[in-house]
Amino acid sequence: ANRLETTEAKVPALSATEEEALPFSPPPASRRQKGNKAKAAKDGVQSPVGQPQPPPVVPDPGEFVLEDVNRQLRGTPAASPKVRGMQRHLSVKSTQALDQLSEIEGRLVRIEMRVAALHSRLEADRPSPLSLGELGSLKTELALLEAEAHKLETGGVDGVYTGGLCSGKADAKAAKRSQLERLEALFVQVDSVFQLVKQRQV
Repeated sequence: ANRLETTEAKVPALSATEEEALPFSPPPASRRQKGNKAKAAKDGVQSPVGQPQPPPVVPDPGEFVLEDVNRQLRGTPAASPKVRGMQRHLSVKSTQALDQLSEIEGRLVRIEMRVAALHSRLEADRPSPLSLGELGSLKTELALLEAEAHKLETGGVDGVYTGGLCSGKADAKAAKRSQLERLEALFVQVDSVFQLVKQRQV
């Protein structure tokens, strides 16, 4: 065995000219190394250089989209009961009617607040009575507010029709009834303020 190892160690490498003289042409050393590495990678055998790396896996772009959507759904809190109630479906006619009543509500509140302010001003004039000019201006403003309230009743609240409504009929009818009752109370208050103005003008 030692003699065989010695003999194999003394066998010189073939030169390029000697390799060409052979009946077959062996591949160059570099190509043989590459072939061995490729075979080792194919067979799953570790090469002398290192473990062969598998080809990179390109993920499907749709996976990223699906993962992002799932993340957003998991992080989105459920709507509160109050928000769900506001999101209930209303027909176009019901929405328009409620929008009109909402606008009327704002105008009615403004008239109510102004009449109440004039009333309070008259009630508080005992230590320092208002002059005739101030009473005249107050009476004029009160008359304008009364006219605006009548216009709001006939051309506003009465102009909102609820007969053909379905989804928002109950809400619209309740709003109309409340506004008409407040207008009636407002007219009574305006009359009482007019009486106070007359008493102060004597």
